[in-house]
Amino acid sequence: MTASNDPFSLSFDSKTLRTIERIAGFEAVLEPQLKEEMQGIVDLLQIESKNYMWGKFKNPTGPLEDSVQTEVQSAYLGRVYSDSPYAWRREEGFSGKTDALGRFYAEDPGIHFFRRTLRSNKALIRSMLKALMVKVLAELKVP
Repeated sequence: MTASNDPFSLSFDSKTLRTIERIAGFEAVLEPQLKEEMQGIVDLLQIESKNYMWGKFKNPTGPLEDSVQTEVQSAYLGRVYSDSPYAWRREEGFSGKTDALGRFYAEDPGIHFFRRTLRSNKALIRSMLKALMVKVLAELKVP
Protein backbone atom coordinates (compact mmCIF):
# COMPACT_ATOMS: atom_id res chain seq x y z
CA MET A 1 0.00 0.00 0.00
CA THR A 2 1.41 3.38 -0.94
CA ALA A 3 0.13 6.85 -0.31
CA SER A 4 0.63 9.91 -2.47
CA ASN A 5 1.06 13.43 -1.10
CA ASP A 6 -2.71 13.60 -0.72
CA PRO A 7 -3.37 11.94 2.70
CA PHE A 8 -6.75 10.65 1.48
CA SER A 9 -5.43 8.90 -1.60
CA LEU A 10 -4.38 5.25 -1.35
CA SER A 11 -3.44 2.58 -3.82
CA PHE A 12 -3.37 -1.18 -3.26
CA ASP A 13 -1.53 -4.02 -4.92
CA SER A 14 -3.59 -6.62 -6.80
CA LYS A 15 -3.34 -9.25 -4.02
CA THR A 16 -4.71 -6.78 -1.47
CA LEU A 17 -7.51 -5.77 -3.84
CA ARG A 18 -8.55 -9.42 -4.25
CA THR A 19 -8.63 -9.81 -0.46
CA ILE A 20 -10.77 -6.68 -0.12
CA GLU A 21 -13.18 -8.06 -2.74
CA ARG A 22 -13.47 -11.31 -0.82
CA ILE A 23 -14.09 -9.50 2.45
CA ALA A 24 -16.77 -7.39 0.77
CA GLY A 25 -18.68 -10.64 0.13
CA PHE A 26 -18.33 -11.76 3.75
CA GLU A 27 -21.81 -10.81 4.93
CA ALA A 28 -23.55 -12.50 1.98
CA VAL A 29 -21.75 -15.75 2.75
CA LEU A 30 -21.98 -15.40 6.53
CA GLU A 31 -25.65 -14.54 7.07
CA PRO A 32 -27.33 -17.73 5.78
CA GLN A 33 -24.85 -19.88 7.69
CA LEU A 34 -25.12 -17.73 10.81
CA LYS A 35 -28.91 -17.98 10.74
CA GLU A 36 -28.61 -21.77 10.60
CA GLU A 37 -26.09 -21.70 13.46
CA MET A 38 -28.37 -19.40 15.45
CA GLN A 39 -31.13 -22.02 15.16
CA GLY A 40 -28.69 -24.61 16.49
CA ILE A 41 -27.78 -22.33 19.40
CA VAL A 42 -31.36 -21.62 20.46
CA ASP A 43 -32.23 -25.32 20.08
CA LEU A 44 -29.28 -26.17 22.36
CA LEU A 45 -30.40 -23.61 24.95
CA GLN A 46 -33.98 -24.88 24.79
CA ILE A 47 -32.88 -28.46 25.47
CA GLU A 48 -30.44 -27.44 28.19
CA SER A 49 -32.97 -25.21 29.99
CA LYS A 50 -35.54 -28.02 29.96
CA ASN A 51 -32.94 -30.48 31.24
CA TYR A 52 -32.03 -28.04 34.01
CA MET A 53 -35.67 -27.68 35.06
CA TRP A 54 -36.32 -31.43 35.05
CA GLY A 55 -33.12 -32.08 36.98
CA LYS A 56 -33.20 -29.24 39.51
CA PHE A 57 -36.82 -28.30 40.19
CA LYS A 58 -38.23 -29.80 43.40
CA ASN A 59 -41.45 -31.00 41.78
CA PRO A 60 -41.33 -30.65 38.00
CA THR A 61 -44.74 -31.31 36.48
CA GLY A 62 -44.19 -30.54 32.82
CA PRO A 63 -46.23 -27.48 31.82
CA LEU A 64 -43.44 -24.96 32.49
CA GLU A 65 -40.77 -27.27 31.12
CA ASP A 66 -42.80 -27.92 27.97
CA SER A 67 -43.53 -24.20 27.46
CA VAL A 68 -39.93 -23.36 26.51
CA GLN A 69 -39.83 -22.25 22.88
CA THR A 70 -37.35 -20.86 20.41
CA GLU A 71 -37.47 -18.22 17.72
CA VAL A 72 -34.80 -17.12 15.26
CA GLN A 73 -35.66 -13.62 14.08
CA SER A 74 -32.52 -13.08 12.00
CA ALA A 75 -28.95 -14.29 11.59
CA TYR A 76 -28.08 -12.03 14.51
CA LEU A 77 -31.06 -12.49 16.84
CA GLY A 78 -32.52 -15.62 18.32
CA ARG A 79 -34.42 -16.12 21.54
CA VAL A 80 -35.40 -18.84 23.95
CA TYR A 81 -38.50 -18.03 25.95
CA SER A 82 -41.53 -19.37 27.73
CA ASP A 83 -45.07 -18.19 27.18
CA SER A 84 -46.11 -19.65 30.52
CA PRO A 85 -47.77 -17.02 32.72
CA TYR A 86 -45.56 -17.98 35.68
CA ALA A 87 -42.25 -18.51 33.86
CA TRP A 88 -40.88 -15.09 34.74
CA ARG A 89 -41.66 -15.51 38.43
CA ARG A 90 -39.93 -18.91 38.43
CA GLU A 91 -36.93 -17.30 36.72
CA GLU A 92 -36.69 -14.18 38.89
CA GLY A 93 -38.56 -15.20 42.04
CA PHE A 94 -41.74 -14.08 43.74
CA SER A 95 -40.62 -13.49 47.33
CA GLY A 96 -42.69 -10.99 49.28
CA LYS A 97 -45.46 -10.88 46.67
CA THR A 98 -49.09 -11.90 46.42
CA ASP A 99 -50.42 -13.76 43.38
CA ALA A 100 -53.74 -13.24 41.58
CA LEU A 101 -55.44 -15.75 43.90
CA GLY A 102 -54.40 -13.79 47.01
CA ARG A 103 -51.68 -16.21 48.13
CA PHE A 104 -48.68 -14.51 49.75
CA TYR A 105 -45.21 -15.90 49.04
CA ALA A 106 -42.83 -14.91 51.83
CA GLU A 107 -39.88 -16.90 50.49
CA ASP A 108 -39.99 -17.83 46.79
CA PRO A 109 -36.56 -17.15 45.29
CA GLY A 110 -35.91 -17.29 41.59
CA ILE A 111 -34.51 -20.42 40.03
CA HIS A 112 -32.81 -18.62 37.11
CA PHE A 113 -33.16 -21.58 34.77
CA PHE A 114 -32.69 -19.45 31.64
CA ARG A 115 -29.85 -17.40 33.07
CA ARG A 116 -28.00 -20.48 34.37
CA THR A 117 -28.44 -22.27 31.04
CA LEU A 118 -27.00 -19.36 29.10
CA ARG A 119 -24.10 -18.94 31.53
CA SER A 120 -23.19 -22.63 31.49
CA ASN A 121 -23.24 -22.78 27.68
CA LYS A 122 -21.53 -19.46 26.92
CA ALA A 123 -18.13 -21.01 26.14
CA LEU A 124 -19.68 -23.60 23.83
CA ILE A 125 -21.67 -20.94 21.99
CA ARG A 126 -18.55 -18.81 21.57
CA SER A 127 -16.64 -21.77 20.15
CA MET A 128 -19.52 -22.57 17.76
CA LEU A 129 -19.53 -18.99 16.46
CA LYS A 130 -15.74 -18.85 16.22
CA ALA A 131 -15.69 -22.09 14.21
CA LEU A 132 -18.32 -20.65 11.88
CA MET A 133 -16.26 -17.49 11.32
CA VAL A 134 -13.16 -19.55 10.55
CA LYS A 135 -15.18 -21.65 8.10
CA VAL A 136 -16.62 -18.61 6.30
CA LEU A 137 -13.23 -16.91 6.07
CA ALA A 138 -11.79 -20.14 4.62
CA GLU A 139 -14.63 -20.31 2.08
CA LEU A 140 -13.85 -16.76 1.05
CA LYS A 141 -10.12 -17.60 0.95
CA VAL A 142 -9.30 -14.65 3.18
CA PRO A 143 -5.78 -15.04 4.59
